[in-house]
Amino acid sequence: APDYNSLNDLGSKLNEIFQRDGIRKIFASLLYLEFKPSAGEMEFINSGHYPPLIINKGNITQLEKDAPALGILKSPSFHKQNLKLEKDQQIVLYSDGVTEAANEFRDLFGNERLIKLLAENYQLNSESLGKKILAEIKMFAGNAKYQDDLTIAILKFTA
Repeated sequence: APDYNSLNDLGSKLNEIFQRDGIRKIFASLLYLEFKPSAGEMEFINSGHYPPLIINKGNITQLEKDAPALGILKSPSFHKQNLKLEKDQQIVLYSDGVTEAANEFRDLFGNERLIKLLAENYQLNSESLGKKILAEIKMFAGNAKYQDDLTIAILKFTA
């Protein structure tokens, strides 16, 4: 990443490497984010990954996807997105394993359940909110085995 001045160029290079070295018919999502904590500013590219969620006092906003996942197209276009968090806003980054966690009846945890959980618990700090999400997924899944990873990153702007 340090070799590229543009996130758009970085996304293109990563896709080129994935096309060249990856297994055929396999793709990977990518969310690459650069955060300036003192200002609450971030730049990112999203290549087929679940869009981040912004928590603002119980209101949840889902950001946009941009490019397809790495490996799907030979030369996709990437567009750097900019975001500035206001005081006490949080950004939630998560893998598909979070919303696609299934219970014994193969019902999915789902995006709506995640958004409701975030809205109801927005006052928690990032660590407590992450633990709450994982506990709710575990309770929802019951004895069903996870089919994917559960990855969550939550950043709160406090300055």
